[in-house]
Amino acid sequence: MRPLFLAPLLGLAVSAADDSEPSELPNLWPLPDDFDRYAPLNRGIEWHDCSPELVGECGRFEVPMDYKNPAAGKASLAVSRLRAEKEPKKGTLFTNPGGPGREGTWSLLVLTGEQMMKASGGHYDVVSWDPRGVGNTFPRANCFDSKSDEHKLLGGSMVLDRIEMPSNLPLSKDALASFYGQAPEVDKRLEKLGKQCMDYSPDVLEYLGTAATVRDMVALHDYLEGQDKPLNYWGLSYGTIIGTYFSNMFPERVERLILDAVVHPRRWTSEAPHESWQYSIASAHVSLNGFVSECVKAGPQRCSFTNKNDSEAKMHERITGLINRAFQYKKANSTSPVGSGELRRQLLRDMGNPRSWSTLAKNLAYYDERLPPLKDVTLALGPASSYSNSDVKTQEHVEYAQQAIECGDARDVSPSDTTEEVFKSIEKATTGVSPIFGPVWNAAFYCHKWPVRAVERYAGPWNKKPANKVLIIGNEGDPSTPYRDARTVASWYRSANAALVKQEGYGHTSFAMESDCTSSIIRNYLVNGLLPKSPETICEHDEILFPEPEEENSLRGKNTQGYQVVENLNMETAKQVLMS
Repeated sequence: MRPLFLAPLLGLAVSAADDSEPSELPNLWPLPDDFDRYAPLNRGIEWHDCSPELVGECGRFEVPMDYKNPAAGKASLAVSRLRAEKEPKKGTLFTNPGGPGREGTWSLLVLTGEQMMKASGGHYDVVSWDPRGVGNTFPRANCFDSKSDEHKLLGGSMVLDRIEMPSNLPLSKDALASFYGQAPEVDKRLEKLGKQCMDYSPDVLEYLGTAATVRDMVALHDYLEGQDKPLNYWGLSYGTIIGTYFSNMFPERVERLILDAVVHPRRWTSEAPHESWQYSIASAHVSLNGFVSECVKAGPQRCSFTNKNDSEAKMHERITGLINRAFQYKKANSTSPVGSGELRRQLLRDMGNPRSWSTLAKNLAYYDERLPPLKDVTLALGPASSYSNSDVKTQEHVEYAQQAIECGDARDVSPSDTTEEVFKSIEKATTGVSPIFGPVWNAAFYCHKWPVRAVERYAGPWNKKPANKVLIIGNEGDPSTPYRDARTVASWYRSANAALVKQEGYGHTSFAMESDCTSSIIRNYLVNGLLPKSPETICEHDEILFPEPEEENSLRGKNTQGYQVVENLNMETAKQVLMS
């Protein structure tokens, strides 16, 4: 799995033409002015109310950068906590929203906290943190002072500007020649990026692996609950990698363990990252088929990208045609509102969040109107677009935590791991799995040029028996983590009487669509320690897709906390809304 992120919030989605900038947010986890990375560890947490606008406590917790080498200094983790609401308190439930590179603190405060509190019956403190290198944790995996500086190094290449490729198969000789012709330039840019990141964040990137993150979680648990108590954890998407690492590194410490939207750990650690892309998107077409089917059923009044008499086949043709037109416009060097790479990114992103499908349809219709048929392409051509510093919004420090963590966990680079091979894996994913989603640039494609691996890596075994039962959940049509990977990992936990839940429907993680069945299983497990007797349970969803306007307004009336897809949300939008 190489997941992609950032689908619009329900009711808060930004239109295709909206480029408004968010206002500056307060720092809820200020780093002490006298913080010294090489000073002795301070094991305490000074909790404070995060903000008048938010329910929750914020604080910092220090951990060793290298658990085997004190000379490497320490990190300061940003931590958020929601206090248990009911007695008896059953302990602390740790959670990670995925990524890698997602901020656990903000995710808990503005996206998932209420849902997780409800799922746990209010009997747990719920805690999340920004893993090392991420968000408000120090040190961060920064590589640039600004987006402008990033663009100077990477702009003009598919590393930053996305892959432009038609969506009709077979790919023509010209299309393939154009694609592979970019490999030498991409190779140079990735080489420069690796050096830039090492120079910008020296003595940081090699300490950002998942094995260290697991040790951080255990240290945080031991401080909050004591070393004699087992640990409770709910991981989503990449967070399941943390969970599988934890249950195999510390099997005796497992109390409650939920793996939701499972990433295949053996591929994560033992295969070249770029080779796994084809497996990650294996179920993306299921969500795309669902989007098309539900859109046609809803009709043009509720789904604006369909026409009255459209069939599903016709709508698939329209999506493919729109991508091809976007490709041709970019190829013509026009001032196109969108290229094929950006369209693919939006489609894959929004496949993870069915609640955003109404907005996705509006955006597709928006682009459809602004990209005339190819015979009229000259009508839309303007002067060739060029980059200027004013085109890129200012952003202090550009973080590469996802690459640092994913590549840090990966196996060593072999002589066969070349940029040419990365391009071959993209072609394979495109022609063999999905011409829509195969050509999407992904963090996995950096790893053969990433300059370091983590000082501590875990690569198995994956079948150690945890002290208690495990709950594993997968969506039938998850576009980023195929259900078959949940089934595979569940088979490794059979000795621990693991239960597997298959949630019918679409989207990324079980939060993507409401399911009373799934929710009741999670609650019964967290509160009572009980799991279904069947090794595999099928749960239907209870979600309304493409709702009527009055239904959509009703849904928007819900508290924004706890009604969201975890890894496919516009985090910045969520922060702004909750803090406004």
